[in-house]
Amino acid sequence: MAEHPAPEPGGPHRRLSGGGLRCVRTLDYLYLSGWDGTPFTEVHARLSQDPAWRVHSLDSGHNVLADAPDELLEILLLGEGEGGGEGGGEGGGEGAGRGGSS
Repeated sequence: MAEHPAPEPGGPHRRLSGGGLRCVRTLDYLYLSGWDGTPFTEVHARLSQDPAWRVHSLDSGHNVLADAPDELLEILLLGEGEGGGEGGGEGGGEGAGRGGSS
């Protein structure tokens, strides 16, 4: 595995203001249930009860792109506002993405 290069002194820096998040309409959370010892089980349980969030659970380890690429793509293709406000959803078509991942 290659190391991340160190930033160059005096090199370009980008300040992230979060201003672009104002246009995001859908809160999604992807929980990776196949990761032994995940510290995100409580977050998953809490957001599953919040109707503002679409919650999706995948039986995947920490590297979801390698473990479940098709399922991840299906979630990403849900898009903004598609099926929003369902909250508490598990499984296909009910959310993931922006809010966080485990």
